[in-house]
Amino acid sequence: IVKGSVPGVPKRLVKMRFPIRTVGKKILEPKVVEVLVK
Repeated sequence: IVKGSVPGVPKRLVKMRFPIRTVGKKILEPKVVEVLVK
């Protein structure tokens, strides 16, 4: 669960919880994606 403190990630994406697959490929880094999954 992300508290919204992830750099480069708008709070909108965190709240709306876009598909991690799509967001991960375009915006987030693999490391950040792992955090979102947890």
